[in-house]
Amino acid sequence: MSSPRTFAPPVVAACIKWVDLRPELDPVQGSLAPSLHGGGFSAADLSAAETALSLAQAWSGSAVLVCAGPANADRSLLDVAASGFSRTVRVDVPGQLATATVAELLVRTLGQTDLDVDLVVCGDMSYDRSSGAVPAMLAHHLDFCQALGLLSVQPMSGELAEKHTILATRRLDGARRERIKIPIPAVISVEGGIATLRRAGLHASMGEAARAEARVETRGGHIHGQSDPPRTTPWRPRARSLAGPSGESSFDRILELTGSLSDTSPPRTVKADPAEAARMIIESLSEWGYLGNDD
Repeated sequence: MSSPRTFAPPVVAACIKWVDLRPELDPVQGSLAPSLHGGGFSAADLSAAETALSLAQAWSGSAVLVCAGPANADRSLLDVAASGFSRTVRVDVPGQLATATVAELLVRTLGQTDLDVDLVVCGDMSYDRSSGAVPAMLAHHLDFCQALGLLSVQPMSGELAEKHTILATRRLDGARRERIKIPIPAVISVEGGIATLRRAGLHASMGEAARAEARVETRGGHIHGQSDPPRTTPWRPRARSLAGPSGESSFDRILELTGSLSDTSPPRTVKADPAEAARMIIESLSEWGYLGNDD
């Protein structure tokens, strides 16, 4: 009987971001101004921290906490790290940098030349931009597989697993769910509320000796000239340039805009096998002009 395989304990990193939880809104211009005492971490980031701790504990690995933020985030960062993280690293990001720049700065710390992590856990989106693009960019730069917007995360390891694997559920359109297996190395992001950060021990949260030992390692990361300019308008997709309607009278132009005189195919319901359904879809797209002769 062959002996069970053994794997090196993985390094799980929780990436969180220092954001302004209570920014001040200019009622005239609609611009945001940072508040004096409103900094903190989002609910999604705190869920990511607890998820990283749970996975590292299940796999007998180590959990590290990586934060993108300024120097005044250190005190709150130590409060989160007291829950059980072995190392705490802050990447110095004093200003509002572009999303791609933040991801590049974090990769320098997460990569093989520094922490050499096996799994990165992020919140699905931050409170400042809410784009959710940083986890995807980290997976791209680290060359890890990615699974974003997860609703539940469970570790799977043991003799039956070829390597450490995550069983996860993520949200799909139409109130559907998808169950997936994620092998590491990987980058995952979780929604806020799927996990509550565990309460730190009394000695770790209140003892001065524990605070002195839990130092925050700082990585220089500010890139000059990459800050985003302050916005005075809401976020909108770029408008498309379309040709105006033709016609001598306003009635003719309205008819062209509404498409009232154009021939349209009535909707229909078809029951067919997958191959036949795919053929009919291609035929309809060709008739409507979406597919050329070469497609």
